[in-house]
Amino acid sequence: MTPGLATSWEVDEADRTRWIFHLRKGVKFHDGTDFNADAVVFTLGRIYDDKSPQFDAQASPIVRSIVSMLKSWEKLDDYTIAINTTVPFSHFPYLAPRILIVSPTAWEKAGRNWTEFAKGPAGTGPFKITKVTPRVSVEMARNPDYWDKDRIPKLDRMIVMPMPEANTRVAALRAGQVDWIEVPPADAIDSLKSAGFQISLWPYPHTWPYVLNTTGNSPFRDKRVRQAANYAIDRDGIVKLLNGTAEPATGLYPENHPVFGKPANSRSSSGARCWSRSVACRMRRPARGSMRSIAASATSTRHRSIDTTTPPVSRQPTGIGVISAIPRSTNCWRRRRRRSSRPSGTTSSLRRMS
Repeated sequence: MTPGLATSWEVDEADRTRWIFHLRKGVKFHDGTDFNADAVVFTLGRIYDDKSPQFDAQASPIVRSIVSMLKSWEKLDDYTIAINTTVPFSHFPYLAPRILIVSPTAWEKAGRNWTEFAKGPAGTGPFKITKVTPRVSVEMARNPDYWDKDRIPKLDRMIVMPMPEANTRVAALRAGQVDWIEVPPADAIDSLKSAGFQISLWPYPHTWPYVLNTTGNSPFRDKRVRQAANYAIDRDGIVKLLNGTAEPATGLYPENHPVFGKPANSRSSSGARCWSRSVACRMRRPARGSMRSIAASATSTRHRSIDTTTPPVSRQPTGIGVISAIPRSTNCWRRRRRRSSRPSGTTSSLRRMS
């Protein structure tokens, strides 16, 4: 993890459910007001306190579905905050960036109305949102006052448009309507490469596992059945099917990750004698989802993020790009060509106006 709005954090040695976060000083919201502990407390109330005046009934379940273990919070000083979880949860700092901190002043100016706030939200990121057209586009301008001077965008302006259907994104890229797309269909990658498009591909720790029902008369109550299902998955075959846009996963984290550990049963059976019998089960998968969710649905492949940009010589950039509708909530930006910036939390397409 890389420090962002928090410069450091630690768990309370006397209480493993209590985390202390030390906030970055000198950060400004897009409306010019200060980022501090009061803003964090305000945002936590927005998500977790249904009695607070700023409670947001739409945003709350989105965040709480992921960061469900947060119990309470306390301002220790202007730049230090304590957050309590329901149980000791060592991965809490990895989930904390899902909580997007917003300006209390901007909410007040929006008439204490989150719908109005969404038309001109104020956060702390490298781009400021200047115009929102619901279900059509979001326009963003460079934030020259962004706290991380090395990550101030080189783009003057972007227009972000939702384009969730993968084939539509590819068609827009080929037609010159856009300069950049995210997550093309796996079977389109070879033809895009042969046409001179640049493919950026790299792994990141995002795995969507199956959730097995182990209650009642489910066959998955038997650990050996769960092991058999796990061993039966052809991970390499799935990666091949997806044209290398995923990688085999042996857990929620890569084997070289510090938290992967040394599972005793990672490569062999439980030691019980081999046996064979048929097992009937029903499976469900989300009705929606991009190629990413398909890649992960086998509880055995880990995503690789895919970006495609226009050929460097074939035409002049029009300043447009597309990303898929996959929600993220970190304030991490990735760059086009020379690692130009883009928000990993946006759900749409990019348009550059220099």
